[in-house]
Amino acid sequence: MHFCKARIAIAEDQMNVYFANEYDPISWPEVQVLQFVHGESAVDEVIPFVRVNQSSRDERQRLAEKYREDVIALVFGGRQGPSEMDAPEATLAEGVEWKNPISGETQITPRAAEQEREEEPKKAANGRR
Repeated sequence: MHFCKARIAIAEDQMNVYFANEYDPISWPEVQVLQFVHGESAVDEVIPFVRVNQSSRDERQRLAEKYREDVIALVFGGRQGPSEMDAPEATLAEGVEWKNPISGETQITPRAAEQEREEEPKKAANGRR
């Protein structure tokens, strides 16, 4: 799953903007939640910068704790989790310090070669379906 930096206009008010950065990033599925809460055009300048291992089920739970279960049920449908966990055509950052919202730890984004090695088992698993 990708974590991203983004510009979020609260209630689509361009004078009331929050900038999600490396120390308070949003997940790719969280973009949908924020668009539901604040409006379709409220979230822009979304820049994925790191990929982490997180299941759809676990991400749904994390978002439900952050935004409330009833909101997440409306966004993803009942008890379903997000179907898109990764941003399409993302170019991830290397060597960037960031705070992982899942672990709460400050980390450094991996080099591209390390990220590719993490992706290989995922691609192989998807090919076995």
